[in-house]
Amino acid sequence: MRGVRIHVEAHVSQQKLLPAAEDVLVEWAKVLGRRGVPLTYSTLTTYASEISGKQIGICWPKRFLARHPELKLKMTTSLEKCRAKALNQTAVEGFYDILEGMVKKFDIKPGTYGIWTRRECNWE
Repeated sequence: MRGVRIHVEAHVSQQKLLPAAEDVLVEWAKVLGRRGVPLTYSTLTTYASEISGKQIGICWPKRFLARHPELKLKMTTSLEKCRAKALNQTAVEGFYDILEGMVKKFDIKPGTYGIWTRRECNWE
């Protein structure tokens, strides 16, 4: 259909986050998943509010997840227990592997943003 935009494109100006910001949030959620930290409505809402600088409504996370079916929400009863299990040698090494990949991908120079190597922190 000529001249007619699809529903998503027509309402971009009404969204709390621009598509590029949503892409950043999706990547962040994937990194959390690889680290073993479950995605919750609360963490999603908090980070979306930080990115947008606006208050995020209670229904926003459900609509966001509908737009990004590759993300799955994890309902937990004891988040602290899950985090404790996730923090182990393998998880920490995995985190630094992901961090190293992101530093290379975005060409972050050493010493910026308070990033240290494993050796500097005595974590080898």
